[in-house]
Amino acid sequence: SVTIGELIARPKVALQLVLAHFFERTISATELLNMNGEPLVMLNGSTFTIDTSSGPTQLVNGDGLASTLIAIDLVSTDGVVHIVDAVLQP
Repeated sequence: SVTIGELIARPKVALQLVLAHFFERTISATELLNMNGEPLVMLNGSTFTIDTSSGPTQLVNGDGLASTLIAIDLVSTDGVVHIVDAVLQP
């Protein structure tokens, strides 16, 4: 776990954490639902697995930590936003 102060002092770490929340193309919620068990590579290179088997759609990192999608397909000027309930840990 990293504190805000540590992120401010280490901008490269902060950048990697932010890039862990973006992928290179627009993916709709429908597409995410059809990706169960498939990897999703983020802009920082970290990989999350899509898991829809237990109900809500989750992004699971290599350590098994899961973040649940809580809002989907929010249109923005540069793509689509999906909101998760936790910080994605690369």
